[in-house]
Amino acid sequence: MKRLLLVFIISFLTDAIVTSQNPAPSIVSLKDTIDFGYFTQKLDHTDPSNTKTWLQRYYVNHEYFNKDDRNVAFLYVGGDSAASYVWVEAGSYIESAKKIRGIII
Repeated sequence: MKRLLLVFIISFLTDAIVTSQNPAPSIVSLKDTIDFGYFTQKLDHTDPSNTKTWLQRYYVNHEYFNKDDRNVAFLYVGGDSAASYVWVEAGSYIESAKKIRGIII
């Protein structure tokens, strides 16, 4: 069974949408090789009584990914700014993803 290697690149993909337990929207294709979606994230991980959540946006670039050959993922984690598909389309890690046929998240 193949294992998934995650290469962490510091920056956190965020887009704060506080929810009241609404389900996350389905995955949407922006381009042939870039999709985006949301997952439900706890707003406060330190307070078990706080049940507030928000929808965290993520982007996936599968242009260079070859799941039959390798299972490698580059995880780009953003910061305080809103997430953008450009984060999985341009950057120094793109060359590495091309060489080792990894997926960029």
